[in-house]
Amino acid sequence: MDKTATNIQTLVPSWIPKIDLITASQPWVNWCQIDCHNDLEAVRAWLDQYKTQSTTYKAYQKEVERFILWCIYERGSTIGELKVADFNEYFKFLNSPPNSWCTSRSALRQGRGKGDWRPLLGSLTRSSLLFAVKVINSLMNYLVAADYVRTNPIKLIKNYKELEFKQDDAKYQVWQRMLEADEWVAIQRALENLPEDDKNTIHYKLRAQFLFMMLYLLGLRIHEVAKHGWDAFREMDGQWWFFVQGKGNKLGHIPVNQQLLSMVKIYRIHLNKLPLPTIDETDQLFISKKTKRPLGIRQLYEIVKAIGQIAAQEFKDDLNKKSKLESLSPHWLRHLSASHQDQAGISGTIIQANHRHGSFSTTRIYLHAEDKIRANEMEKLKMQLQPRSISLKQDINDKVTINLELIGGSLSETLGLQRLMASIENQMLSGIHWSKNEENEALIAKYQQIKAFGIPLKISYVLTANLTAIKLVQLERAIIREAEIRLFRCTINIKQLGKAND
Repeated sequence: MDKTATNIQTLVPSWIPKIDLITASQPWVNWCQIDCHNDLEAVRAWLDQYKTQSTTYKAYQKEVERFILWCIYERGSTIGELKVADFNEYFKFLNSPPNSWCTSRSALRQGRGKGDWRPLLGSLTRSSLLFAVKVINSLMNYLVAADYVRTNPIKLIKNYKELEFKQDDAKYQVWQRMLEADEWVAIQRALENLPEDDKNTIHYKLRAQFLFMMLYLLGLRIHEVAKHGWDAFREMDGQWWFFVQGKGNKLGHIPVNQQLLSMVKIYRIHLNKLPLPTIDETDQLFISKKTKRPLGIRQLYEIVKAIGQIAAQEFKDDLNKKSKLESLSPHWLRHLSASHQDQAGISGTIIQANHRHGSFSTTRIYLHAEDKIRANEMEKLKMQLQPRSISLKQDINDKVTINLELIGGSLSETLGLQRLMASIENQMLSGIHWSKNEENEALIAKYQQIKAFGIPLKISYVLTANLTAIKLVQLERAIIREAEIRLFRCTINIKQLGKAND
């Protein structure tokens, strides 16, 4: 909604508008508190509040453009005409947009209004939808306060409270992105083992190590690393600090520990600088060797992704961990920093100050040490009943059918299914006489046809052997565990067919 997009209809020239907001909209009363004559000017007035906060501005601009485009091309209504049902429909629309509204990431990167640009990549994730609700609600509250529109219908939506982002939801989402101990070790090992063959590889290694230390030891956001210079490091009374202007232009200062200070010296000496920075060094922390220009957020992001890819190779036999590390992003290190500070016994108030959270409720999202205490304390709760394994006095029936239903699978087409069947047949059923309902080729062909539709693939094994109840339970668990590793949802049904000689 900048000045070049006053007529937002130019963003997608091929679309046919249902309304012209410039001529059809106006303030609902003549004592409106903002100097605007139509919806586009009113929205721009709201957005201009965030011009000094570039990251927030871009995120809000993207959301409000989608909303305005929907008003023009889908609803054909001014903002003031929208009612509760309209906003409900808009949020449903974001959850399942038509193909005509969607594009590829490459087209999106071309820029607004260029080529095949469209407002969406596809259906929004839950967190993205929650953010959209938050932004549009903020816009509507502003327009009501400015007497541009009469009411904010979003507040009347029955499930609006359910859409709000709750702290508990945030905590569990953070858990999904929290690195486990062996994963963090793998990342650090990847950083340590980067090659040192020539000047370029040595430079990349030191730069990557310095970047990870900045993100983890200071808990910085990636855009904070990208925009700050060496003058952000300052010494006061013998203690070094990193002064940061963060989200919402909030100012803060974070202690620089001795390990990070050592890395600063090493990296600066490598750059032919004096070991310690001075207040008048305004050049950026990360500079391209080729262009001599500061590295952008995307370039720093790619370094983090590359280290995650290397670390992921340590978990070739654990696809969940491998996939997780391949998805590594800079913000995960901020999560990890807060959690590890908590585990190290650093107080919550200090963690809140280091991460510059507006409220302690935000900090609590990242604190997990108390969960370990809870788990240890629960060990005090006991029953007299002692768990023990129980075997049938006699072996079960000689013939058993194991019916599998598989949904999902990895992105590697049929490879995951092939390896799952090979693991079952060559390892788990080793030494057991078995047969299968269909040959592998037929099952693979069937899987390729039904995978995209979420239809389960059914596989039946008939076993002829003396198997105890415990052995069958162990077999069932082993198959389910292996299926999960291969990213399948697996259900198993075991049927007894009777004695082999019946």
